[in-house]
Amino acid sequence: MWIQFSLQGKYKWLKILPDLITKYNDTKHRTIRMKSNEVSTANQFQIFKRFTCESRSPKKPKFKIGDKVRLSGFYEQELLKAKYPDVYLVQKVLKKRGKQVYVKWLGFDSSHNSWIDKTEI
Repeated sequence: MWIQFSLQGKYKWLKILPDLITKYNDTKHRTIRMKSNEVSTANQFQIFKRFTCESRSPKKPKFKIGDKVRLSGFYEQELLKAKYPDVYLVQKVLKKRGKQVYVKWLGFDSSHNSWIDKTEI
C-alpha cells in the first residue's frame, strides 16, 4: 500500500482500493498458511484446528519432582540491609502542605507523626 502511494506521489486510496484488496486476498498468509481467497466454509474447521492445536505446544515444567521450593511472600535476596541505623520507614502519608508531608512512621504510635520534606521520602 505504501509503495503504491509512493509511486503515485499522493495518498488518494479510493482509486487503488480494489487493487489493494485483490492483492491482499491473493497473498499467502503466515497464520492460516493459505491465501484468504482459498478459505471457505468447507475448510474453516481445518484452519480453526491449526490455531487451537498446533499453536500450543506443551511448556517445559519449571521445577522437577523432588525440587525444594519456597512458598513465602519474599526471598531473602530481596531484603535490603539499612545503611544507617536512623533510617525509619514511612507507614502512611497523612497530609500534604506545599513541599512538606505529614507522615505516620512505621512501628510508632501517632504521637511521633511529623512534618518532613517531600524530598526526604
